[in-house]
Amino acid sequence: EARTPVVLTEVAKTKKFEVVSVNSEMLRSCTGQSGWTGAEVLPADFFESLRRSYGCDAVLFCQLTVFHPYAPLAVGWRMKMVDTRTRQILWAADEVFDAGQPSVLSGARHYQLAEHRASEADDWGIRNSPRQFGQYAAAQLVARLPGRQKDH
Repeated sequence: EARTPVVLTEVAKTKKFEVVSVNSEMLRSCTGQSGWTGAEVLPADFFESLRRSYGCDAVLFCQLTVFHPYAPLAVGWRMKMVDTRTRQILWAADEVFDAGQPSVLSGARHYQLAEHRASEADDWGIRNSPRQFGQYAAAQLVARLPGRQKDH
């Protein structure tokens, strides 16, 4: 999906985890679906299957909940990290980022300056590009992810 690289990139930038993307065809062959939001009832062996196939300790479920692609842009993400052994939620976030709010637009501009080394005058992209604004919104949420647990 188009939004997958945005979230994967931002999670990788945190350097808190080794990031592995689950292939949608593999997911379909193991579970019958090519994607999961984490809100539905998961197959009984879902986490065990991912642990066996990928050696992962946790799964990050991501769902785009709001998407307004025209200015003022708005993007909402719902994310949940689940421990594959205990099936406990380790972290969750559900937030809408609305560029119509001055504080959100200001944060997006600061992000753009830091990430893309754009000039103050060149803020067209962050105000008008759904991809850039979605990347900003994802970055804000994944920055809050807890660090890797050492007890595994």
